Amino acid sequence: MQDPAIRELQTKDAEQLLLFLQETGGESDNLSYRAEGLPISVLVEQAYLQSVQADAHSVLLGAFAGDSLIGSGSLSGLPRRMSHRAELSLSIRKAYWNQGSAAV
Repeated sequence: MQDPAIRELQTKDAEQLLLFLQETGGESDNLSYRAEGLPISVLVEQAYLQSVQADAHSVLLGAFAGDSLIGSGSLSGLPRRMSHRAELSLSIRKAYWNQGSAAV
């Protein structure tokens, strides 16, 4: 398998990211969302992606196989007195589990 291309997610990826969240939410019980994904619109997701890009302490990356989003990873810096800490999240489509994709 070819290594996925990894890049920062942009506002143009909002719709694909929401679909990704629905699909991965139905594939695992270990996520904070289920198959319904997040109850937000594409416009709200675009605004969120813009806010992450503007935050110097956070990043949201996507792993792509061709044009298909197969994984996501985020690092979200915490504010003020907790600025030395961050939250990390990783998810990958089930079809790519156990293939080394998350280790790229």
